Amino acid sequence: MSLELLVAVPIFLLCILSTVQFGLQLAGAVLVHQAAVVGAGRCSTLTRGVASTLLTATETAVVDHLAAAGITFDPTNYPQADNLQVLVLEKTDIASQPAGTAAESGFNFITAPANAGTIPLNSVLVMVNVEVTGVAPDLLSSLGFSILGRYVSASAIRPYNGP
Repeated sequence: MSLELLVAVPIFLLCILSTVQFGLQLAGAVLVHQAAVVGAGRCSTLTRGVASTLLTATETAVVDHLAAAGITFDPTNYPQADNLQVLVLEKTDIASQPAGTAAESGFNFITAPANAGTIPLNSVLVMVNVEVTGVAPDLLSSLGFSILGRYVSASAIRPYNGP
């Protein structure tokens, strides 16, 4: 009886720990998706083609939404930690911002040409990447199954409602 218990209990605990890890990562993925939706919604109400305004407002909306859920990031530590990335991609019929303009590290703004097929015309796409360890603890690392260096990624597209 004890030999079966010695074999079954670790396998049972591994299954339970794996299920908890998956649930925490799934909950984190939902939060990241919600942050992308909130960022895209905020970005879509602003003036098109102004990289600094779009990035600042989107960054604030995303970070505030994640902070409300208990996931905090140090804005001065983005380049070192590399645990949060926000990408704003817009496609407008106005030529106002050169492609590939970058603001601060970790936050990128790109204006796609009007004939690019990435997103619909006069729309904005916000992509949020968060390192998995930022949204869920690494419960299985002691067993050799680490999630370090992996990202949860979500994006949302919204048509422009602003000027």
